[in-house]
Amino acid sequence: MRKHSLFTIALLFLLLPLAATAQETFLFEADHLDMTVSEPGFYQFHGSLTNASAEEDVFIITRLSVEGPEDWTNSICTHEACYPPFLDEVEDPLTPGETDDVFSLDVQTTQEIEEGTEYVITVRFASTNVPEDTLIQVFTLTYSTNSVDDPSAQPFEYSLDPVYPNPFNAMSRVNFTLPQASKVQLVVMSVDGRIVQTLADGILPAGNHQRVFRSSPQMASGTYLVTLRAADKHFVQRAVLLK
Repeated sequence: MRKHSLFTIALLFLLLPLAATAQETFLFEADHLDMTVSEPGFYQFHGSLTNASAEEDVFIITRLSVEGPEDWTNSICTHEACYPPFLDEVEDPLTPGETDDVFSLDVQTTQEIEEGTEYVITVRFASTNVPEDTLIQVFTLTYSTNSVDDPSAQPFEYSLDPVYPNPFNAMSRVNFTLPQASKVQLVVMSVDGRIVQTLADGILPAGNHQRVFRSSPQMASGTYLVTLRAADKHFVQRAVLLK
């Protein structure tokens, strides 16, 4: 049984370079597959998934395995939604040539972490139209206080990114960063200053954070202000709702 397992793993790694170049129906590009962090918090592996075929396709994203602390969580996010951590398989429908450039694999660590801890997530991307067209990617987050942090993982200043998509209809994603644990208030306001949604209100750890701004039946089309207050910083991004 052990020999079979080792053979399977060896075969998988032999096939990975081929899988990375053999897709005919889609292209996946990861911003990074490895990340080293020195503080507990929320971190994201970003990437983009493009439908390279001439037909509409639904791409199946499957979390095959997770190795690391059992009390850490991770979620698969696409341009449609951020799914709960217990959901191991999601769908990403794309029209010909369309790109989901907000794909992310979101990892939330615990506050207590041992030096050298690794969290390894193996994910498979597959086409529905051509099931044999697949790609396996391995994402690794390493905790170390003795090495230089990955610049993409460790924020150095407060920031609030433009919301995406924008304009939007049902939902838009709001990303912000904190260089240190901070009391945060993230709200959505109407242009006349009325709070219509509270996305975060409390102390959050240092790291990259994301919240989802969802429209409601009571909300009219128009411009809304996404406002972040953290420490003594104040940021505003505009979001346009089209119904």
